[in-house]
Amino acid sequence: KENVNTDNRQTGVLNVVLNIVSSRAYRRAQYFIFACWIVFIIYSFSKYGESIMARRMEDEEYFPKHKPRINKKVINLGDDGIKLVPKAVPISTDIIPIVVFAYQRDEYLKKCLDTIFKYLPKKGFQVFVSQDGNHEGVANTARSYGDKVTLFQRERKIIIEGKPLAPEGYYSLAQHYKFAIDKIFNLNKAFKKIIILEEDIEVAVDFFDYFSATAPLLDKDTSLFCVSAWNDNGMNAFVNDNRALYRSDFFPGLGWMTTRKFWEEVGPKWPLGFWDDWLRDPDVRKGRACIRPEISRTYTFGAKGVSLGQFYEQYLKHIKLNQVPVDWSGVDLSYLEKDIYDRNLINDCENAESIHVDNLSKYDDKNKHFKMYYSNTVDFESISKKIGIMSDIKAGVPRGAYGGVVTFKYKTNVLHIVPDKGAMKPVTYKNERPYK
Repeated sequence: KENVNTDNRQTGVLNVVLNIVSSRAYRRAQYFIFACWIVFIIYSFSKYGESIMARRMEDEEYFPKHKPRINKKVINLGDDGIKLVPKAVPISTDIIPIVVFAYQRDEYLKKCLDTIFKYLPKKGFQVFVSQDGNHEGVANTARSYGDKVTLFQRERKIIIEGKPLAPEGYYSLAQHYKFAIDKIFNLNKAFKKIIILEEDIEVAVDFFDYFSATAPLLDKDTSLFCVSAWNDNGMNAFVNDNRALYRSDFFPGLGWMTTRKFWEEVGPKWPLGFWDDWLRDPDVRKGRACIRPEISRTYTFGAKGVSLGQFYEQYLKHIKLNQVPVDWSGVDLSYLEKDIYDRNLINDCENAESIHVDNLSKYDDKNKHFKMYYSNTVDFESISKKIGIMSDIKAGVPRGAYGGVVTFKYKTNVLHIVPDKGAMKPVTYKNERPYK
């Protein structure tokens, strides 16, 4: 009897379950649950895909050496009207040696080193002093900075072939350069670049950031051979934008950076004298250019020295040193690459209004682009002297010129001094890999 009752209860429960399962409401519930699962799976896969893409954007495959900082603001590069939305800007992470060349001006060396260590970052740079000779005051000044400075001393032997063309200092300085640059690159094979200063130079507040930001350009663009901190026409009257950078066919010097690769090319044939003019020679430069700032990141206080203060009172003492730091990590410098820069410069010159130098004062507050034409060296010297910029030309290139065009700010305007067609034929650079 108990078994029969149990069977009856089981049969009743089974009938209830079968009735529920076979009902229309149950089938609807099944469809609803199934649909929910489908939606959940699709949503899960979409979120998973987004997370994968986010991780990939930070992956070293996209930025192999750097994790860039990004400034999303639109940056106005100045009166030229160019506006760029910056992308991620790589900052050099290599250690860059800085060598300060010194002879016998110990008070100059101290002033130079004091400004270097005032702004020197904790990482990324190593400071060397290379002394020509054994002047005790210079050696003691360098040693007073302890292990922050590595001192080299060169025995001052000067080689002059034939009749000297200038005071022996011009020869000694060139030979000192070869001694020190060779020594530093041989000291550490990991050094890929070098920054070169002389002891009569002080540096700007963003000197190191400037070189860190521009260093990758030397790796990417083989039409460049140096980055300089100096603008030959950087007098107060002709500058106003501390973010603006330019290409220059004229080697500026006075605080500059180059690469190990370029030194391996020119070091073995380095001249016994007049090294800077030699670098400007077309057979050495081979159409390559330098990057220079509008507002200089160095200032020379060297009224006495090898050049005996050449140009100092008239030009150099009036050069403006940048006082307001720029966050270079947020500035897109791709406009300095050769193809982009050339296209923009040609466009600017073609669209600029043509004026005569004698009428320049009529256009003081126009906030426009103007151009003046010159047809030969005498013509250029006449125009530049009337304006007040440096007028000399070396190896066929005016100071600060690119493609024969000298660009600078004048009052509220941008002024281009442009060669007539055929007036000058600057060497053009044939692109080489990896530059495209």
